[in-house]
Amino acid sequence: MVLIRVLGSFAAEVGGEPVPLGGPRQRGVLALLVAARGQVVPVDRMAEDLWRGEPPSRALASLQAYVSNLRRLLEPGRPPRTPARLLMSAAPGYALRLPAEAVDAWRFEELLDQARTLADPRDARARLDEALALWRGPAFAEVADEPWAAAEVARLHELRLVARELHVAAGLRLGDPAAVVPAAEGLTRDEPLREEGWRLHALALWNSGRQADALAALRRARATLADELGLDPGPDLVALEEAILTQRTDVLRAAVPAPVSAPAPPRQPPPTFVGRERELATLVTAAGEAATDGARIALVTGEAGLGKSTLLDHLSTRLEQDGWLVTTGRCSEVDSAPPAWAWVEALRTVAANVAPGEFADDLAPLLADVPPVDGDAAAGRFRLRQAVWNWLAAVGAGRPVAVVLDDLHWADATTLELLAGVVGVRAPILVVAAYRADEGERLTDTLASLARTAPLRIDLPGLDGGRSARDPVDRDDGQPERLEQPDHPVEMGLVGHRPGQDGLGGGDLDGHALAHGLHGLPGRRGEVPGDAELVARQHGCSFPWVGRPAVPVTCPNRRVLGSPPAGEVSAPGGPAAESPGPRAARGSRR
Repeated sequence: MVLIRVLGSFAAEVGGEPVPLGGPRQRGVLALLVAARGQVVPVDRMAEDLWRGEPPSRALASLQAYVSNLRRLLEPGRPPRTPARLLMSAAPGYALRLPAEAVDAWRFEELLDQARTLADPRDARARLDEALALWRGPAFAEVADEPWAAAEVARLHELRLVARELHVAAGLRLGDPAAVVPAAEGLTRDEPLREEGWRLHALALWNSGRQADALAALRRARATLADELGLDPGPDLVALEEAILTQRTDVLRAAVPAPVSAPAPPRQPPPTFVGRERELATLVTAAGEAATDGARIALVTGEAGLGKSTLLDHLSTRLEQDGWLVTTGRCSEVDSAPPAWAWVEALRTVAANVAPGEFADDLAPLLADVPPVDGDAAAGRFRLRQAVWNWLAAVGAGRPVAVVLDDLHWADATTLELLAGVVGVRAPILVVAAYRADEGERLTDTLASLARTAPLRIDLPGLDGGRSARDPVDRDDGQPERLEQPDHPVEMGLVGHRPGQDGLGGGDLDGHALAHGLHGLPGRRGEVPGDAELVARQHGCSFPWVGRPAVPVTCPNRRVLGSPPAGEVSAPGGPAAESPGPRAARGSRR
């Protein structure tokens, strides 16, 4: 194994043993070939460079002798008269054919390139540690004064500075600012005219709780640039100084990416649960539809203790294994919880994987606890909702996204308003919301809004009983039954309804189907299809739930088309009358 070192003292090893490389010009031949990075160096150029433009008449013979000696040193076991494998003849000159790991400068560049492509700062810093450890002094120190070496020396010096800057940045991303302050300060000392070093130094100080020192560093940078170059600091330094002075933590946190936690232990699968394989398969199918056709919504309902959260855990594990970015938020039952807490949890998980970029300012109320600066509250909420879904759509362009919202029955108004923003999104996003149907009165408007997307509805019945009317029903093609293919009389009357106009919007009730459907409703809450109960309640219908086979239902707020059974459905003004607007057609997915 051959190893050639040029990052510091010039040296070579063969099989772990140092090799004497000979006199200055013979060493210069090898150094010149290393600087060419595997490219062919013409003989004429080698002679000009080695003798500084005045090669002697016997320069070619001397050059051939140097090459022959180097071949014997680098390949001591090569039989006589066999072609060289490392220092090869290649018209019109010579080339060094070695793997990257055989030359420290080449290996350094390879590690730096790898570090630049790694998203995990732990891995990036490990590569940079290895790369920077290869340096034992200035590059090509022995021949640094030679004109032919100047360009390569400057190039490697620049790459070393870049590696040092990336190493400091990786430390900041890992949440270890105090440890990188000395390294960042070293950058400003070694290269005082390089603004990136000052920026990283100030960020490291600010992130260590030393904002006064951070401002002092930025002022020194300003003075240095003015004295040496007569220039003001660039926009990055100006913006950083302004952010510290105005306490714009959102800008500062965007400049210092969120720390990455230590590797989590292998995730244990959720506890085994029985009887939910069908529901899990249905949700996985919906995820596949979202990945290919655009955003899909799934609503999981059930009483407390029936396994909603466990089902969501299993789904999350499955989707993560399939390459999805899965993020979860849980609504808090505590009244003092911040607004939209479920979205705060969910979106900060996304931000740890993908920076919000151009959406950072609008997302600051959720990601950085920064109140909106605009005094128009309604406009601020609109921009926030737009930013959330535009950002998730942008993230989905790289990998599909699953947003899981649990305990939605405890959601506040801001959480529900943000959830409603999914309507109309065209991106590979799956939204799964779980709630207790018997505690979801505050969800009425939001669920009505989501109804236009024909959400998948899964109701979890007790495992010791039969399935309820809202369970997915297999079609002939093996896919779960959706709202667009209803088989319940009340659902037949609701297809085509969309939230918005006239309380529920675009379509009118098919009164005949609704009337007969309500007449035959079961006497137990939970057996009525969720969207049917929702729309009926939106139209003012009341459900006494007295446990009788046929439940009297009154709808005081809207007349219903069709002829309901006598005495079972009543509307103001006596018998049912025609209401304006077209009859609802069977809906299609939007």
